[in-house]
Amino acid sequence: FGGSGSAYGILLSSSFGNRIVNNSIKFSDRGIQLSTNTVNNTFLENIIYNSIETGIDLSSSTSDNNTFQNNKIELSGKRGYRINGKNNLIFGGIINSSGEDAILLSGSNRNNIFINITLTNTNKSFYDINFSSAGINGTYLIDMPHIGNYSFTGAGGIVYFKNSQYG
Repeated sequence: FGGSGSAYGILLSSSFGNRIVNNSIKFSDRGIQLSTNTVNNTFLENIIYNSIETGIDLSSSTSDNNTFQNNKIELSGKRGYRINGKNNLIFGGIINSSGEDAILLSGSNRNNIFINITLTNTNKSFYDINFSSAGINGTYLIDMPHIGNYSFTGAGGIVYFKNSQYG
């Protein structure tokens, strides 16, 4: 893989158990798109640069149980990550210079875990993390270095925050 100048750098639909590793994706509408029934995939050390919309987009409520580790998203026109799925792990990496929200949780998302993701230079009119739906139960933010601006929508969602330095 390694798309440049297309609608999708990488598009997975109804896909299971893939390892997407060390790709460089430049100038696409969406760097990596996970669509319907895309589960148990691993995305490791990919670089997504200058996507028009979203760096990594889990667009379907059935984009579940995926792992994203040490991916770098630079200069997204809109979002770094959009998560509309369950039980995903996003670990490490950088989201730099998002035109809108660095991380957007929308739709049917819950039990997603975010660990040690560096968020820098997010557009000041938007959020480092935007919880745009109330269905966020079981979301964990662990060892996040800096979350400067965030928003919660709705009532009753449970989010857990943990700093491992303190137990």
